[in-house]
Amino acid sequence: MVMSIANNVASINAQRSLGKAAGALQGSMGKLSSGSRITNASDDAAGLAISEKLRGEIKGLNQAARNGQNAISMVQTAEGALEEVHGMLQRMRELAVQGSNDTLDDTDREFINVEMKELRDQINSVSTSTEFNGKKLANGNLESTLVAAGSTTELGMATANASVVGIDVSNAAGNTTFTFTDTGTGLQLATGGIIQEISDADMTIGVDGQKTITWDTHGVSLTFASALGDDGSDIAAVLGTKTIVTAAANASATFHTGADKAQTISVDFKNVEINSGAGDARMQQVHTGLAAFEGGTATRAEAEDLIEDLDAAIEYISETRAGYGASQNRLESAVSNLQQTAENLTGAESRIRDVDVAAESAEMARAAVMQQAAVSVLAQANQQPNLALKLLS
Repeated sequence: MVMSIANNVASINAQRSLGKAAGALQGSMGKLSSGSRITNASDDAAGLAISEKLRGEIKGLNQAARNGQNAISMVQTAEGALEEVHGMLQRMRELAVQGSNDTLDDTDREFINVEMKELRDQINSVSTSTEFNGKKLANGNLESTLVAAGSTTELGMATANASVVGIDVSNAAGNTTFTFTDTGTGLQLATGGIIQEISDADMTIGVDGQKTITWDTHGVSLTFASALGDDGSDIAAVLGTKTIVTAAANASATFHTGADKAQTISVDFKNVEINSGAGDARMQQVHTGLAAFEGGTATRAEAEDLIEDLDAAIEYISETRAGYGASQNRLESAVSNLQQTAENLTGAESRIRDVDVAAESAEMARAAVMQQAAVSVLAQANQQPNLALKLLS
């Protein structure tokens, strides 16, 4: 080894080791103070990229869970309103049963009619006032319904025997043309090569009767009424020249319940208003029955008819509440799954990103010892040129 005073190689080596030990100590302290194993991209480039992707997924899952919880609150609000509607319809039915008894005279039924009207008005008030964050939940604004192009008049009967009083395509495909064909023994409905036939016998309507015929393959229903009765052949003959074109569905409430695109759950919030121009046909029929009961002198027969109308309306509200309950259960399951998935992804992200405190503490202690050793060696290395100077004295 050359003894030199111009270049102290031992000192340079000790300085390099000291810098390396200081860097390691600084890195360990940074990891322990931040709690993260990756404090910059150079610590683990691939791990950083993977963990950032996982973080985005976790944040999306947590927000989707919050979305689902808000959706549950929205559905609960609507279902709670319908609970009140249920109670009022039950009271109206009780009044109709009371009014159907001949121990009452027409004047007594007028008193019953007063309460009937108040209950109807309150149901309509619930329909228009029930909302969540400004969104109406019971007037049909958030109901996804398919609309059949053309009026019921265009699809109606050309005879005095029967007429079409309702069209329901809520279960049909949107933007689809359905064609009726009279086969001589029944009425076919076809679209895209798919055909279903309802026989004339199955379409028979009694005197003063009403009947709903459903082509369940297509999700199309027509409701017929008859004053004189019909064996179904007139219906088939006239509708055999008609078509129904379904328009696209109106927007329902769509809740984003996933971390990625198009992971949604939609809920229809039904119209529960008792009126003649919109909403479910069963609620419209209650309106018609009440109008008859209110018009002029209320009679026992009109009260009898109201019982059946109210039974159908109660069934509709029951179906709607059951649908809300099913949607709530689905949303609760979705939220639970989101929370569990977020938990598992957080564990995976933690293994990549979080520092192992025990291991890093040991590394910091080792770096501290190495730093102290390097400082001691550097001090001794700096004394070596003095040895060379002694040779000159």
